Amino acid sequence: MPNQLLIMKSYEIVETLRKSGKAVFRPKDIAKITELKGSEVYVRIIKSYKKGMIFKSMKGFISLSQDPFIISSQL
Repeated sequence: MPNQLLIMKSYEIVETLRKSGKAVFRPKDIAKITELKGSEVYVRIIKSYKKGMIFKSMKGFISLSQDPFIISSQL
């Protein structure tokens, strides 16, 4: 049976990130929280970004919010 985390959908990953209580993440943070490995993290980031579920706050950082105050307080 395949690992369920490997087949997580974008919305499931975003919900998992929301439950972490943070709003700004690096790819390694996402990997740790979701237990995704290697390139799968980047694939999910790209898919979620294209769907408008997450935002690029600055190089190397992903955000669940576009609010600059929330982003700056968590960097």
